[in-house]
Amino acid sequence: MWHLWHPRSPLATTDLVKGAFFCKEMPIEKVPEFEKHIAPYESFIWPLDMMKRDFVNVKTVLGNIRDCSSGERVLVLAGGEDKLMGVKLMQQMANTYRAGHLRLATEKAIDVKRKYGGKDSKLTEAEQGVRFGIVEGAGHHLQNDLQWKDGAMKLLDFHERL
Repeated sequence: MWHLWHPRSPLATTDLVKGAFFCKEMPIEKVPEFEKHIAPYESFIWPLDMMKRDFVNVKTVLGNIRDCSSGERVLVLAGGEDKLMGVKLMQQMANTYRAGHLRLATEKAIDVKRKYGGKDSKLTEAEQGVRFGIVEGAGHHLQNDLQWKDGAMKLLDFHERL
């Protein structure tokens, strides 16, 4: 309650920033370097907007990915110790994108079937369009956390399979 009127209320101190974004093992001395990149004033609108059911239009996002209807095109990485989103919520996000991908793939399959008279086929697991990974031990800002190399390797592996 003490920081309620601070312009970055939940991130008003270095300790709060560390607790929100990083793993427990992150040295507190490294956090101020990250804090330099945080906006001096935080809007209270964005946390409220995130509580909306449809924060992102999945069809629009997927529609902007080249050849999204085939193969893995989306990677969702979760920090294993993320306190803001959490692994369960990130898994739900991956499932939401997976469902959107399946809808697009189904639409494309129906169009192909109509055009060429082909048979229905089910997508294999590898064709479900979305890969989900966990960077063990990392917090919300996994790309800035101590485990960033683990996340970078998962991203590189994903990229190489595109």
